Amino acid sequence: MTRSTTTPLSLPLNPDQLSLWLVREQATSLGDEERQELLRWRQATASNETHYQQLLLTWQATQLVPDEHWRRILDQAPLQASRRRWLRTTLFIGAPALAAGTAVIALPGMRTLWQVTPQFTARYQSARGEQQRIVLPDQSILHLNTDTLVDVAFYADHREVTLHQGEALFDVHKQHERPFQVLGGLASILVTGTLFNVRRDPDSLSVIVQEGQVQVSSGRWWSPSHVSLGPDQRLRLDSSTGRPRVDSTPAPAATAWHTGQLVFSNAPLSEVVRELNRYRAPQQAIRIMDDSLTSRRIAAVFELHDSADLLETLPELLPLRVSTLPSGEVQLHAR
Repeated sequence: MTRSTTTPLSLPLNPDQLSLWLVREQATSLGDEERQELLRWRQATASNETHYQQLLLTWQATQLVPDEHWRRILDQAPLQASRRRWLRTTLFIGAPALAAGTAVIALPGMRTLWQVTPQFTARYQSARGEQQRIVLPDQSILHLNTDTLVDVAFYADHREVTLHQGEALFDVHKQHERPFQVLGGLASILVTGTLFNVRRDPDSLSVIVQEGQVQVSSGRWWSPSHVSLGPDQRLRLDSSTGRPRVDSTPAPAATAWHTGQLVFSNAPLSEVVRELNRYRAPQQAIRIMDDSLTSRRIAAVFELHDSADLLETLPELLPLRVSTLPSGEVQLHAR
């Protein structure tokens, strides 16, 4: 992707430059290389990550502003200046204060927001094929699936988890006065107490509710979408359309990974293999060698930590044979 108006993140960023990168990230206009560059910049120092999270909270807050207020703001913008630039300056009016740990937005119809030093912060990361169970200070339980990275920040008036990649099951301890928010790139999920699963892939996000209710907010900041989900409901978003799709799915089966199982119900082999490879090293990936097998369907329960049993089971379910190369790669051939 050709860059035009971005500032290399290896350079020090002033608040205005960082706001531009964040706007492009939330609008899903960053390429893969740029997303990785932004993540590396955030991970470089604690100060970088703090600035980013403070600005991200400001961005999330703009979704509370009704559309008519944005139209009124644009109507009042100076005609001699670029309205887009004027709006961006107004949107991030608190950005110069970020270095001091405070961000304030003064927009019509919106309450004053502030960002204070969090009471608790932590970063958790699971390796490929690993699951972790973490008890947070509020007694909420966080289950991390394979290859997952999250940042946790607790404030006096809210709790916040940023899911950078991977999948997590949240068992949130109910605190009505301190809502719990998960930021997943394409959407944010707001709850007070419930059990739900969030999976973030490079170009998509899915949310599944097992108990309670959650509200998923997505879309452009000037026209956000808010969807409430209940038990056994799943919302899926992809960056190509940005439109939420809701369907029904048995949540216990979809979240069985945290008990060491993968449950498939009439799933095509291509989907089964794609899911299994999330837990295997790249050099040990399972590959379908015959296209005729791709759409063959499976109903099965696999134990995540017993790959030998898994590979022995496949030929019993489908007309295929399994061969393992010296490198550890597994190939599936039709028979």
